[in-house]
Amino acid sequence: MVRVSSTLLPTNAAGVPKQEITNSSIAITAAGTLAVSDSTSQSSLSNIETSLSGTLDVSDSTAQGSLDDIVNAVTATLSVEDTTAQGSLTSIESSLSGTLDVSDSTAQGSLSDIVTAVQGTLSVSSSVSINGSRTNLANAASTSAGGNSTAVDVSAYSKNTVYINASTNAEIEIWWSPDGTNWYYRQSVMGDLPSAGGSSYYASASFDNEVIHSIRLTYTATAAVTAGVMSRV
Repeated sequence: MVRVSSTLLPTNAAGVPKQEITNSSIAITAAGTLAVSDSTSQSSLSNIETSLSGTLDVSDSTAQGSLDDIVNAVTATLSVEDTTAQGSLTSIESSLSGTLDVSDSTAQGSLSDIVTAVQGTLSVSSSVSINGSRTNLANAASTSAGGNSTAVDVSAYSKNTVYINASTNAEIEIWWSPDGTNWYYRQSVMGDLPSAGGSSYYASASFDNEVIHSIRLTYTATAAVTAGVMSRV
């Protein structure tokens, strides 16, 4: 505080000072805290200082609550207040971490069938239907050398067996045709007596039907012959 004495002021002709400064002080603040006489303003300045140096608080409870929610959303688990949306999020999590369930009962049944088919036993029917036929080439026919039997169409079958019973063991030739008109020698068979004995010689020949349309026999000796073709698809 600096006080200026009135005796230092200039005087007039009567010796009275031209101006007097009484009880006045000049406050010099070189450093320290700014003080404001207005209590309201001082309070505002204090609030500003607190806001800058501490935690930001909002007097409005609604606004403060929103700030708290933002903090929680960043640092904690995201929650959805809408119960329907929250339920959807929960369902997605369950689907990724657990078993997939389908609300549609028909679709769920299909999924169950697939699981059963994969985990269960695959059943396959083992029964096979065989379609075969038997056709006579000669029925107790009296043959002579160079004679031919009737022809049999076997074009509908893939496997064929010619069987022959003859009164002699002379050779009998098997011929086949690709068209029922032109004939080609296939092989000869000679009958043997059955192991149980008897007077009839037996022979057979089997082959795949690659290009065969018809089969017939050619005899090389006089005999009584019964012959036929057994075929299957």
